[in-house]
Amino acid sequence: MSAAAPGSAPAPYASTKRADSSARSDRRRGSGATGPPRSRASTKSLSARRASIDDALAGLRAAQAALTADATIDIDTFCALIRQGEKTVTEQTAAWQRVVDRYYTTEDQARWREKMGALPSGFDPAAYQAKWADIGSRIAAALPLDPASNAAQAYLTEWNALLKPFTMAADARMRTEVVALYERMDEWSTETTPGFTKAVWDFIKAAAVARG
Repeated sequence: MSAAAPGSAPAPYASTKRADSSARSDRRRGSGATGPPRSRASTKSLSARRASIDDALAGLRAAQAALTADATIDIDTFCALIRQGEKTVTEQTAAWQRVVDRYYTTEDQARWREKMGALPSGFDPAAYQAKWADIGSRIAAALPLDPASNAAQAYLTEWNALLKPFTMAADARMRTEVVALYERMDEWSTETTPGFTKAVWDFIKAAAVARG
């Protein structure tokens, strides 16, 4: 099975999942944190993400309206779009870091930074993430799909090809750790996204099993 999870968002390249669930539980107990119930935290997180998305959409609609009217985009709108883009990137990076810190030790993160330093000098994380979002959205739109079908196997081939930058730098331990992280996507998918849903991840696993 070659459906290893990608380091598709900025943070996974700098970190990895702790495979030892008991160590993870100990870390949580030791922190002394007593935050709100998960459902309340998830609602707050989703509301914040929705507000950010609404702001971005408002700016994009304004720009689209100007272009449709064959008008130039005023400097204020242009600057607002730039600021919104920067804000979104910052928020996504911060959200991934929160997930990383929850599952990975400081030592794990340092080990990953060292390993992922082997990526080609021209590697573009933002462009790479965009490719994951693209394939994730296309697979989601195609589901449900027979994992053994030609279409499913074509998606698996494309997925594995996209994994190459990660597999070039990752060792066996890292591949195992990152698969474990995506197996627990339900625990953190309300906070950030790798570019695809748990349903897409499960489909890719099934397609890999069908391939044999």
